[in-house]
Amino acid sequence: TRWLEFSRAVDQSGTPTSPYDPSVWAYGALKSYKPDATATGLPGGLTTADLTPSTGGDLNITAAASYDKVWFQRRVVVKTGAPVTFTRCYFAGNSTQSANSALLDCTNSALSGSNVAVYDSVFNPSTPSVWWDGVIGHDYKLYRCDISHTVDGAGVYNTFASTVNAGLYACYIHD
Repeated sequence: TRWLEFSRAVDQSGTPTSPYDPSVWAYGALKSYKPDATATGLPGGLTTADLTPSTGGDLNITAAASYDKVWFQRRVVVKTGAPVTFTRCYFAGNSTQSANSALLDCTNSALSGSNVAVYDSVFNPSTPSVWWDGVIGHDYKLYRCDISHTVDGAGVYNTFASTVNAGLYACYIHD
């Protein structure tokens, strides 16, 4: 029997050497990997103080985009079929949520083919409530993310098609 063992690929400053590089996955006999707070979320000791704040109303992403080291203090909604990448980000939402939603919303019909990718990030609402989920929708992939204090860590569904194309890899979802 062979189990999957994982190690994070970062340089000395904590910067990922590649957002997702299959070479960081190594196979070994009778070894396993259990995600925890030390191997997921912001790498290399990064904190929100090291990130650029993004505040205001919902951030509606309508074109290809790449975000690195951003602290989203509002809800993020992806509304494009173009690639959208988040690396070393902190999703905190806003403090005024009053209906079911997610810190990252990937429910738009334009999404297809797993075009949203999130690497080494944290999902933790600034004001936890019964209204916040971590991520909802379809066509997204999460790698080494730490998701906490949400009702559901990741909701996977698609109301526009029969496929979902979602994946969570080495993520830590907890209270």
